[in-house]
Amino acid sequence: MSELTPLLSRLKDFHGHLGPYVVAGHRMGLAAREALQGRLYCEVHCGSRPPLSCLIDGIQFSSGCTMGKGNIAVAGESEAKALFRERGGASVSIELRPELRQRIDEEMGVRDEEEAAIELSEMSDEELFLIG
Repeated sequence: MSELTPLLSRLKDFHGHLGPYVVAGHRMGLAAREALQGRLYCEVHCGSRPPLSCLIDGIQFSSGCTMGKGNIAVAGESEAKALFRERGGASVSIELRPELRQRIDEEMGVRDEEEAAIELSEMSDEELFLIG
């Protein structure tokens, strides 16, 4: 198993453990930062039940969208998707690829979570997401 990078170690400290959905959320926030400029607003479509809701912490960690600032909202249920927009109106939708989500859900509890999370962190945005 690969070792944790300093960044993944900080993400683990922030969230309390390291699993695939917190890493996926983290990567969503990074992709949004790359696509958009300025202060972001985010609507996460994952509901509030773990493990899927772990996306929220990952997004907060990397995007600057936080519950405290009120620039992130949780909507919908059971989608692994986030819509980011900037004040000027530009937006980007980022969704975890359905086949990857299915694989994560099937392996949950069977495979080491941290190992699965590290594997996701090493994938490209194209392998992880549908971006539009």
